Amino acid sequence: MKIPVPRALLAGASLLLLALLPALAAQGSDPEAAFQAVMDRYQSVSDEYRAKLRAATPEERGKLTPPPVDAFVAEFADVARSAPKSETAARSWMMVVQLGPQGSDKALIGEAVERLARDHGTSEQAAGLGGTLARAGGALGEAVVQGHLRKVVELAPKGAVQAGAMLGLATSLGDADGTTPGSPAERELEGLVGRLKQDYADLNDARGRPYAQVADGILFARRNLVVGKTVPEIECADTQGVSFKLSDYRGKVVLLDFWGDW
Repeated sequence: MKIPVPRALLAGASLLLLALLPALAAQGSDPEAAFQAVMDRYQSVSDEYRAKLRAATPEERGKLTPPPVDAFVAEFADVARSAPKSETAARSWMMVVQLGPQGSDKALIGEAVERLARDHGTSEQAAGLGGTLARAGGALGEAVVQGHLRKVVELAPKGAVQAGAMLGLATSLGDADGTTPGSPAERELEGLVGRLKQDYADLNDARGRPYAQVADGILFARRNLVVGKTVPEIECADTQGVSFKLSDYRGKVVLLDFWGDW
């Protein structure tokens, strides 16, 4: 059985398609337009998911699954490859690094890391690469993340991208159980801290902290804030304004509750 379609409806659909053709053609030839189109669709899907989370009960939230990202990751990679040296490519590869750990094609992350280090090592768009990778340890595994960070340190020129990767790698090594006294991991950590203090003494990270100062803190924590070490002295005032030292309570069970409001 054939259902007749009114000519007016066909004519309207044809006019709509003709009106869209220039926009579609522009999107296909303009990497920035293509990037924005993918970003808009991803943002729409993400906003819809967050709205469902807000509306759901605690029990319902446990049953909700994040939207799949594989298609978006692949599209961002295609956009980046279409204009490999552009700032749009840098933004696209950064989206691959950001979303890739949630997807199934982890190989694209490696491609993105190498492209960002080689082609965009001085781009502001890639300055957060080290931090983004460091936060992916839970999804990718610390060994994989450390390998990616070492690649950036090796390939990126001197600048914020390389410094961020050094700091990310130092942070990962500082947190790792395998970074024991005298281990290769500890020696690598010490080397990274030394390079950051020498090459990036005057450069601040995204939060405005000097790289050298943050790196020193990582090494201090690795050497002192571990099981078996004496807790560093703390001197402050209690809620009544009475000064005290942590060592005043030596031999007693002490609960330290560090918190902040920012």
